Amino acid sequence: MKARLTEQVIANELFYRYDRPDWLNSRVFFWKNGGEIDFIIKKEKELLPVEVKYQKNAGFQDLRTIKRLGFKRGILISMDRLEMENSFAIIPAEIFLLI
Repeated sequence: MKARLTEQVIANELFYRYDRPDWLNSRVFFWKNGGEIDFIIKKEKELLPVEVKYQKNAGFQDLRTIKRLGFKRGILISMDRLEMENSFAIIPAEIFLLI
């Protein structure tokens, strides 16, 4: 239940922050073509994939779809892990919601 609720809170925040066509040409999308990605933030011509895995064992392996689809960077929102590898970040949900 907490995982689904957290994903919904993240969705609400992403749409509030970025799905504003009148503001910097940014939008939020879902991706289900060749693999599922929870959210895609589009700003200008740039795409930033965001995956939500609110569980203790979330890690870089959860970004495999993002990497397989050719994205060079991305964000994984986790329960409690904070880590960076190349241009991929794992950020706890509580911290993500504060920034």
